[in-house]
Amino acid sequence: MQFDVRIVLMNSAETLDRPFAIEDMPPIIQGGMGVRASSAYLAGAVASEGGVGIVSGTLMGLVLARNLQRGDEDFKRIIETEFPDEEIKDRILSRYFVEGGIPEGQSYENVPMLGHRPIEMAEDLNLVGVFAEVRLAKERAGGKGVIGVNLLTKLQEPTPSGLHGAMLAGAGVVIMGAGLPKHIPGMLDDIAMRRPTKNLLTVKGAPDGTFSMTYDAENRYPGLKDVELTRPSFLAIVSTKMAARVAVDKSSPPDGFIVERPSAGGHNAPPREKDNFNSRGEPIYTDRDEVDQEYLNDAGLPYWMAGGHADPEVLKRAVEQGANGVQVGSAFALAEESGLVDKQRIVNAIMGGEDLDVYTDPLASPTGYPFKVVSLGGTLSESDVYAARTRVCDIGVLREMYRKDDGTIGYRCPSEPEANFMRKGGELPATIGRKCLCNGLVAEIGLGQVTPDGSVERSIITGADRINENARDVMAHAGRSPNADGSWSLYTASDVMNYMRS
Repeated sequence: MQFDVRIVLMNSAETLDRPFAIEDMPPIIQGGMGVRASSAYLAGAVASEGGVGIVSGTLMGLVLARNLQRGDEDFKRIIETEFPDEEIKDRILSRYFVEGGIPEGQSYENVPMLGHRPIEMAEDLNLVGVFAEVRLAKERAGGKGVIGVNLLTKLQEPTPSGLHGAMLAGAGVVIMGAGLPKHIPGMLDDIAMRRPTKNLLTVKGAPDGTFSMTYDAENRYPGLKDVELTRPSFLAIVSTKMAARVAVDKSSPPDGFIVERPSAGGHNAPPREKDNFNSRGEPIYTDRDEVDQEYLNDAGLPYWMAGGHADPEVLKRAVEQGANGVQVGSAFALAEESGLVDKQRIVNAIMGGEDLDVYTDPLASPTGYPFKVVSLGGTLSESDVYAARTRVCDIGVLREMYRKDDGTIGYRCPSEPEANFMRKGGELPATIGRKCLCNGLVAEIGLGQVTPDGSVERSIITGADRINENARDVMAHAGRSPNADGSWSLYTASDVMNYMRS
């Protein structure tokens, strides 16, 4: 089956142009990891080497606000000099920027949570945060390669303003998974044409289509109406043949796919065979969870393979079998430019001969998706650290919407205090083993909240099954050797690119 990938506007002969032909996109795409693990600095470095640098658009409103409270001059400069709405940027900077940063040990001012009824400051922060991150990455890239943004389909409320911010900044590509992003190409069309776009909401206890929110960029942001918008290309992240089929809306299809195998880090798609676990309690994936490249070749859309592809021979084989290239995540996550604060500890451990355990945790994520957790001392991967944490839901991006008894939308999270979750109709078993990924992933980029007892939120680290092999392979190719004290200097994004091209 062949799909016509031109996006033809309804009731119009006009076709939305892309920044580049998708077939010309480079063969190496850097993964959009976690919450700013794939930072602007990493994405810019990858693009400067001729790759596709991807920034994470997840929680960028909070990331922006906390970095401004730390006195981040890069964010301040890029907003002051490049964001085109004076009123919005002045409001954000006057509220959140602290010259020199807040004192050590002081809690961050939290940002309002995005919901189905937009809160102005929350939406502004999300839009400006994604804009600033893409612009910083483009600046670091020096006009080379491609800069794109990764968003999560399951996080519905931040999607429209995040896409708008990416387009304002000139992102070349958007990639989305963690759900079937069938509606996203149409949403990109609407925003590019300054039309209101409807976002259907998944609300537990309500039939599909019951609830929606409308994003009207033209009226919501009149100060941005004269800014030229270029519609980025769109790659849907899929994991199975069925997902690849379902993710295509023939009236507005994706420009291509990223095909993610279950060995990839972060959230994994649930296996097709339910309630099937190994002796460690990990979900078991079978051949039914693989996408054969022959099917993808017949579908007629470009695609990149992901999950266990950080290897030049695997890249070569994937291309020979019809792929346009591969996406690489964990190898880049340990590069010098990534946002992970524990990357040095991880590299030292791996290069010191330790094999870090990567556990596909079926319970950790409040989303219900399996989530890969890297075991490292002092993080939420340790049962005593997890048990000692006081449950709190103060970020809330992974909350689920549910239909309340009065027919309105409520919010709950199985990682919040158990009593709160149960009061909202949740069941106690759903809370067992759940970890606060919001706080854990934010802590892993050095922005952990200071809790009322003076401690700092502990981090959670995700990585691919082959994280140990990835690190050793890149370090060996880069010719690294241990320092005099036994530690190892980190490799760079350039080292990963050179290894993949070798």
